[in-house]
Amino acid sequence: MRQAACHCLAKLSLARTPVHKEDTVDEWLNLIEECLSHEVQAIRERAIEALPHVFEQYLKDDNLHYGNVTAKQKRMQLVEKYCNQLSNTGVNGQFLRMGYARALGALPKFVLTEQMQLVIQSLIDCTKVTEGTQTWAEARRDAVVGLTEVCQTLGLGCGLERHVCEMRTALL
Repeated sequence: MRQAACHCLAKLSLARTPVHKEDTVDEWLNLIEECLSHEVQAIRERAIEALPHVFEQYLKDDNLHYGNVTAKQKRMQLVEKYCNQLSNTGVNGQFLRMGYARALGALPKFVLTEQMQLVIQSLIDCTKVTEGTQTWAEARRDAVVGLTEVCQTLGLGCGLERHVCEMRTALL
């Protein structure tokens, strides 16, 4: 059911479905975030596929307001929240890291450009073996995948060059 719901959100976003209540997008994002931390990979994958479409359609226009915040402020809050999940070491920490690392990698270029330093550093930190995360190889793998996707999305010329040494070190 969760896979279908995320798939539906992606298609509604692609179809540019008008949203008449400001809390609708928040509800959609809450569902996606809930699915990003799910232990079933197929559910996480559908959430990862839906997220960039929601950002593209409903959070791209800086003139839009969601409650007291603009779309840009909302984007920045969400990216910070997603980056914070990459340091989670709780009970569900591995699945949180796996989902959010891939979600960051799936974000559109306009979002990644705004907070490139934070996203890259958070993903690099997530690739490191720390006490309590020694057995979380899949989370580190997904951080590498997310980092690779960020690099592919941004491409050269966006300031990515200054992070190459850090990224190379993280991959070794």
